[in-house]
Amino acid sequence: MLKFLCALLLLPVVSQAQPDREVYEKYPFLALDSNYIHINDHCLNTAFQNLDSLIKRGDRQLRILQIGDSHIQAGFFSDRVREDLQQTFALDNGGRGFLFPYRIGNTNNPLNFGVSYTGEWTACRNMQRKLACNLGLSGMTATTYDFKATLSIDPNRERPGKPYQITRIKVFYDRLPSSYEVMIAGAHVIEMTDYSQYREFILLKPLESIKLYFEKTNDVQNHFTLYGLSLESDDPGIMYSSVGINGADVTAWLRCNLFDSQLTVLNPHLIIISLGANDAYPKAFDVDHFKLHYTRLIKQIKKAVPDASILLTTPGDAYRYRRYYNYNYIKTRQAIIELGLEQQCAVWDFYSVMGAANSIYEWYKNGLAVADKIHYSEAGYKLQGDLFYDALMESYYQYLQEMNK
Repeated sequence: MLKFLCALLLLPVVSQAQPDREVYEKYPFLALDSNYIHINDHCLNTAFQNLDSLIKRGDRQLRILQIGDSHIQAGFFSDRVREDLQQTFALDNGGRGFLFPYRIGNTNNPLNFGVSYTGEWTACRNMQRKLACNLGLSGMTATTYDFKATLSIDPNRERPGKPYQITRIKVFYDRLPSSYEVMIAGAHVIEMTDYSQYREFILLKPLESIKLYFEKTNDVQNHFTLYGLSLESDDPGIMYSSVGINGADVTAWLRCNLFDSQLTVLNPHLIIISLGANDAYPKAFDVDHFKLHYTRLIKQIKKAVPDASILLTTPGDAYRYRRYYNYNYIKTRQAIIELGLEQQCAVWDFYSVMGAANSIYEWYKNGLAVADKIHYSEAGYKLQGDLFYDALMESYYQYLQEMNK
């Protein structure tokens, strides 16, 4: 009844684009009764207050950032949630947000944005234990020594709805005297401002794709190192950023020495942390060390953006070496639920929602997971995204009820 009444309140701004919940009926192994957000001490209020104001008055953006591992680098899960949120509310998108062009690092790029480049680039990632580079919000850098190199990004390559209109671009890069100057090709730039870690361009006319090129203005300049880009709009709406690195665990993100300062610039209202799968994969999994490192990461985020809401997601069920059930994911689930209580973060228990122990085999049999029984198919990630969206919206409806008491 609550959902029905809240849906009536939101009817003027709700579009026809909704997750197809009839799909859930095809998969009886899903634990739909577990599909809710564990709320600890009103920890999602910042996110919900901004969402509420966006829906009712259309006067702001809701900025979301998701960080994780290969499940997030693939882009299917986060893109599905992004589409569900942006298409549900008629105010639509507030910009594409922060991203990293993984292709220049010779690794898989999400299909939802296109990347092309010239010149040679070398990458550095946070899952490398011995780092010889600085790292920031994306967990990855790419460096070129060719000032004639270029980089093009099209966030609308597979955009099904209203295209992203880019009016503000933040390029995070190595701001040293030895760095090439970065410029935007074919843009009417009305303002260009340099900050300690990024250059911001404000455009007279919006773009739907961008091309970076470089200028060498003196003999000292010999390289360009990219940390990531934020493609933004001043329009109200949802701006959903996501960054993930294949193989990354919690300690990998603790290696990113510029993470805090770049996170402060992005200033998200909601941060979704989807980690733990790689931590729990080895047999020698120390759950106490896992919690210790995860606690450090949460505290680091809280210090950088103290007003942000934080939502933790548990890793799904998985096998080891395709054949052996990995009991460590049961421990990881429990540890993350405990962290939510201890650190006053919300938790989405995807491990339980997908069906708990041995459910990965059911996902594989039904075409929702791939043969490694760790990762999901595109259909599986989209299902995961719809389930997460439903859980998040149910929590928002409960928030509305509490505010209207």
